[in-house]
Amino acid sequence: MKTMLQIAKEIGVTKQAVFYRIKKPPLSDTIKPFISKENGVLMFDIKGETLIKQAFNVEIVKTFNDKETLKLNTSFDSEIIKLLQDNILVLQEQLKTKDNQIEKISDELAKEREHSRDISDKLFELTRNSQILLKQEQDKTVVLLPEQLDINSSDGTKNKKGFFQRLFKNKNRNQ
Repeated sequence: MKTMLQIAKEIGVTKQAVFYRIKKPPLSDTIKPFISKENGVLMFDIKGETLIKQAFNVEIVKTFNDKETLKLNTSFDSEIIKLLQDNILVLQEQLKTKDNQIEKISDELAKEREHSRDISDKLFELTRNSQILLKQEQDKTVVLLPEQLDINSSDGTKNKKGFFQRLFKNKNRNQ
């Protein structure tokens, strides 16, 4: 006789899963004669254990010696190991591909940053040059001294005109 916990461990599920399964209708009716309660613990005889395992679709392997069981488990384990190793190889190849993609993207990003720095440097140089040009233009248009602004009259004498006259000089008027 086995407890619910022992059967659950053999199947590879929780005790609660076994309890839930034996309470559901087709199994609950058929397993009742194979359950007994000892010290508050449910105990199952061999037929009850078989019914529970069948409910979980677990095959019960009857072995006559331990070596046959070991060979079955070993071949099953080796198949699982081979599948897992194949999966590992596929995942490693995918990882290499992703690493290459990341490296390419990083290289492109570095090139873009360098290009951006070059453009920024050129823009700075252009701004500086335009400021220098503006300063030179301002220096050319320095306010002239009044002596430099005197205009000679037609009779050879210097005509001194006021600031506003020089500023708003009329081309149509001859003076």
